[in-house]
Amino acid sequence: MVTHDIDYISAFACEADILLLSLDDNFHVVEALLELPEVGTKMIVMMTNSHKSRKKIKNRVDYFMPNEFIETDDDFQSLMAPVIDELDNDYPKRQPTPMKSVYSCFIWQLEPGLSCIKRWIEGSERLCCTYSCYSLTYSDQERAAAQEADILILSSGGDSADSLIYFLDHYDVSSKVVIISTVFSADSVLDRTPRRIDYVLEKYEIFDLKDFNRFFVPIIKDLDGGTNRMLD
Repeated sequence: MVTHDIDYISAFACEADILLLSLDDNFHVVEALLELPEVGTKMIVMMTNSHKSRKKIKNRVDYFMPNEFIETDDDFQSLMAPVIDELDNDYPKRQPTPMKSVYSCFIWQLEPGLSCIKRWIEGSERLCCTYSCYSLTYSDQERAAAQEADILILSSGGDSADSLIYFLDHYDVSSKVVIISTVFSADSVLDRTPRRIDYVLEKYEIFDLKDFNRFFVPIIKDLDGGTNRMLD
């Protein structure tokens, strides 16, 4: 449909499984729609050719679809394939947890070029790093850290996702926000990792503290939405 009436759009959006939105038409209408609590369980697919507009989005977007690559029906079907695959797998949603003033992060092997992320986390008022490692050991210390963390920032596993999948299966991550840091594209990571992944931290999208803060806005908002019961 082509309309800027947010009430009209939201009425239809409530019935949909996938919201396919055009970011290039009306940015403010799209932002207002993504703020609605009714879209929290929907798959959000954003169509845009503008990298600048993409970086301005503060809410969750599951997939970005570049208009410039869609010339035929086959092109569209190919780009939608990972979206359908994720819905078909029907991964359980993250279990909500109590709101906290500071959320703890478990970090496994940040990609080269993202090492500053740990420093920015430690300098944040809402985040802290309680455990960081280059190699997984599955020790008691690591297990305790994974269980206590609110956010897991994990490597995509390099050439193979096997180590990442093993980690996600080995520990109880049902209440954790799962973030994958990678040099690959988000679509590539999601396509080869058939597990719940909440956010993908792409190396070439985080250049400075401003990018970092923008990336974590929807994550903290997601965690704050929890059970709305504050824990110190």
